[in-house]
Amino acid sequence: MKRRQFLRLGAAVLAATSRPATARQGARRKHVLAYWGAWFAAGRPDPAAPARIPWLEEELARHGFRVGDDTRIEYAFTGWDTRHEIGDEARRLVTLGADVVWTRLDLNHEKRRAVAAIAPKLPIVMDYWDERLAVQEVGSLRRPRGQVTGVATNYGLLSEKRLELVRELLPTATRLAVVSNFADIESGFFAALDLAAGRVGLRLIRCDVARHGCLTAPDAARGTEALEATLADVLAARADAFMAFGGMACSPLRGQQFEAFELRHRIPYIHDGGSLGSAVGLGWDYVDHRNRAVAVVAKLLRGARPSDIPIEVTSRVLLTVNPKRAAEIGLAIPPAILLRADRLLR
Repeated sequence: MKRRQFLRLGAAVLAATSRPATARQGARRKHVLAYWGAWFAAGRPDPAAPARIPWLEEELARHGFRVGDDTRIEYAFTGWDTRHEIGDEARRLVTLGADVVWTRLDLNHEKRRAVAAIAPKLPIVMDYWDERLAVQEVGSLRRPRGQVTGVATNYGLLSEKRLELVRELLPTATRLAVVSNFADIESGFFAALDLAAGRVGLRLIRCDVARHGCLTAPDAARGTEALEATLADVLAARADAFMAFGGMACSPLRGQQFEAFELRHRIPYIHDGGSLGSAVGLGWDYVDHRNRAVAVVAKLLRGARPSDIPIEVTSRVLLTVNPKRAAEIGLAIPPAILLRADRLLR
């Protein structure tokens, strides 16, 4: 480079770096996160009120992204009874200029497919998806292909731990009912669960919500009726305890149905951490899980590629015991379970 060209380049760099701070701040780009969660019939957000999730804003701030300053969050909420709106929501979020789409809770894969069909290169963070399904989706957890990364779980491992908890809690139990919409569960998962149940001396009884209309109808009352009919199957099967799979217990409304059934019929409900009114449960540490997902979101907002962010498989679980409810249904909690409980509700 000639001396004159070098001096011109140096002058240009000096001028760019010596601009007033206000000018540089004015040109600062605002990051846009699309948070696509789930809502249910009993908890749909008020459309007239601006959506806001304080814990999300606080966690983003820990990573240097301040909502209202350099970051904007666009919210979307889709439940099983509004899954027909997924395509419209995906288009809306893309149109609003999302830099990253974070799909949470139910219907993750349908949300992902809808976004990918419109914006194939838009980064997507998924959470609460099973490790095996994640591998099928992206090929490798260490270097995921395409636009998707996130935080996964080993739901099969958790399910086996819940079976072991049933055996410890109810030493003489033989029949364990499993409530789900089995069309939404990978066939290999239940086969592995059935084998695990046999190892601890339990027989699994499928109580399929789909036999009674499932929970996907737009009319929430029909979903409630379907689950009540399925719980009647649990009772008819003379189950010693019951569990739920496939997102059934995520809804506060469904959780209340499970808890009411447990109390009415004195059949223990082994929840997955999202239904604290029942006697005992074992589930993921949801706060830890979601905070790990926010860390992934922050990396993408800074410009990282999804393929450079390995999918982490969380393993932290919490044992919850509600002694009051246990006493109400006549369930004796062994001292060993009480001693190792992470949450002992009073």
